[in-house]
Amino acid sequence: MAVNKEFDIIIIGGGLVGSAFAADVLSHSPNTKILIIEAKKPEFIENPPLDSKIYAVSPKNFEQFTKIGVFPDLSRVGKIEKMNVFGNANGAIDFDSGNAYDGYLARLVEYGNLQKAILDKLEEYPNLEMCYGQIATIDNQISEVRVVMADKSVYTGSLLVAADGGNSFVRKVVGFNSQQIDYEQSGVVANFNCEKDHANTAYQWFLGDSILAFLPLPDKKISIVWSTSNPELLLDLSYDGFVRAVEEASQNKLGKLELITKPQAFPLKLNLIEKCYKDRVILIGDAFHTIHPLAGQGLILVLVMHGNYRH
Repeated sequence: MAVNKEFDIIIIGGGLVGSAFAADVLSHSPNTKILIIEAKKPEFIENPPLDSKIYAVSPKNFEQFTKIGVFPDLSRVGKIEKMNVFGNANGAIDFDSGNAYDGYLARLVEYGNLQKAILDKLEEYPNLEMCYGQIATIDNQISEVRVVMADKSVYTGSLLVAADGGNSFVRKVVGFNSQQIDYEQSGVVANFNCEKDHANTAYQWFLGDSILAFLPLPDKKISIVWSTSNPELLLDLSYDGFVRAVEEASQNKLGKLELITKPQAFPLKLNLIEKCYKDRVILIGDAFHTIHPLAGQGLILVLVMHGNYRH
């Protein structure tokens, strides 16, 4: 049955970015009426396998999650206390937390772990509603923005926040000018058990034509991101062949490795957009920017934008 409702903020995209934005706003203004529109309702299972999507969150931003009442399962959260970087000309540089805030450089959180914690918090706010379905049209007017769903339901808001990813539907429909630059690389991700203890150390190898990164997870596990222009060469390897390739590229730094998630690849692209707003529509997250994952700044930039929005 079609409905017609009004909200202060409509968020398109109920993933990590959109739900975190809603939780942040509501923690400061709980009477704000917010609608989150997502295509499908997420499903969570008890004791899920290790997620291939791992996010690095800075200490201050991890503390911000705590302040707004978002508590992921810490038994599954990794920590970077040191980082060793190896250049392709025998150069090397080491970082450690030293006097860094809270004694670590970053926390490493699975997408599902953090997403569930955020959605659990959102259930506490009666002014937050979720809508699952397909969007038909978006009418961005001077006085309001209207979202018409495929089932003819109409939602009106004072502000629309697009958090619907790098291939943003909102960005295209509303007419933002954007330029996409292909890095001509893909990131190959996978998770491993390690023979040796990583001691909460992240590693990075510059291999000339590619970059391999190890991110420490609990219980002698790591997540890798291998940025390469030839992802097929890695994905076409056998199980044992892929493991050997990672061991060799990392100079057996953590000893024998055991693959525990199937390798996946995602294309790396840069989106350039002149401004993140147009009338009553604001772009956040990958809808506004996508950058190379080398420095782990994707989600960090999103959280910085949240802080700017509050002020």
